Formats: sequence, C-alpha cells, structure tokens
Amino acid sequence: FFTETLIKESKNKKKWAACFYSDRWKYLKDYNVKIKCTEQQYYNEISNDIEYWKKKAMNNAFFKNKWLKLCGDRLKWLSDKKMTTMRILKEYFKNERVLLFCNSIEQTEVFGQCINSKNKDSMTNLNSFNKGKINHISSVNMLNEGCNLTDCRVGIFGVLNSSDIMVVQKTGRILRHKEPVIIIPYYKNTREEEVVVKMIENYNKELIQVIKNLNDIKI
Repeated sequence: FFTETLIKESKNKKKWAACFYSDRWKYLKDYNVKIKCTEQQYYNEISNDIEYWKKKAMNNAFFKNKWLKLCGDRLKWLSDKKMTTMRILKEYFKNERVLLFCNSIEQTEVFGQCINSKNKDSMTNLNSFNKGKINHISSVNMLNEGCNLTDCRVGIFGVLNSSDIMVVQKTGRILRHKEPVIIIPYYKNTREEEVVVKMIENYNKELIQVIKNLNDIKI
C-alpha cells in the first residue's frame, strides 16, 4: 500500500510535481516532488540518504549533523509505526506495573499519565506510580537518569536508541524488579533489528523469547 509520502525538494527548483515511486525519475531532475510510496520504499530511501551523508560526514560538522538528524528521523518514524502495537501491549499488561519508553512528548501524551519536560504534572504522575496509585506510566528521556521508579516490572521499548548509556539506563529501570520483563517490538531488516541485537548480546540467551504472537508471551 502507498501509505507514505517522500518529499524531494531543492532550492533551485520552483515547480512541484506528484508521482508514484516507480515514476520518480521522470520528475526529479526538473521538479520538487511529492512521491507516494510504500513503507519499505520510504525506509529504503531514508536509509540511502543516511549512507550518503555518512560518507560525507568525515571531518565536516554540517554533514555530520545532517547525517545524525536523519538517523534520528528514521528511528522516530519506525517508532511511530509501532503505536498500534504499543497500545495492544499496554492493554495486554494492564494488570502489571509498566513503563513505556516513547520517542517524543507527543507520543507519551497518547498513553496518558506521562512524564515529560512539558507536563507540569510529571512529578505528580511519578509519585502516584511509586505509591501504587497508577500502574502505567510513559516517558521520553526524562527517566533515563535521576528519577526513582518503584516496583516497575514491565518495560516496553517504543523507541530504540543506539546509545549504550541510554540503553543501560533504561533497562536498569526494569531490571531492579525481582521478576523483570522487557518487551522490545522491532521491525526486521531495519536499523531497529541491529540495535536489538546489540542490546541483548550480553544477556542469557535462555531468558530471551522471540515471538510473533502476543499469545506466546509467557511471564
């Protein structure tokens, strides 16, 4: 299904055109183009752009920043695609103590009872969670460090970050529980799969389940 739109824009071009992915080369030379494409085509294009700017990023701060921004955009886009999965997981674990790691303030607000830099009730929500008044809480980076979290059993990674420090800080929130559960939804054959492999490489393989159906979760 053509659910995505790629924008190819240049300051040197005045006119716009719209087309499907297969026809893009007919227009790219002379037009700014809005390209209708599939999710896989969109992912492939942004990944190609990342590799292009990565090669140019050597000793050039501007190119490096552009490359890093695209990397962040790709992970956020993948995370946004998992919103339905995260809602299902949140409901599946409705009777457990759950922390959802989100990619943005807007995403935390979708799940309610959130902790983020714009929410004036963040500390109230955190205290309510720690006192057992609520069982689910969502956050962006505010909970990476410096905030105590009490008796949280389930961590759901809605966003995957390649930073070793952030991974350790986030998983550490859950691993303090005597029976921790870490859920990592990801898309195969994407950058997310590479991040997951890195995240779990030092864990006991007998404790890792790879599932395709929620009914196969055993906790």
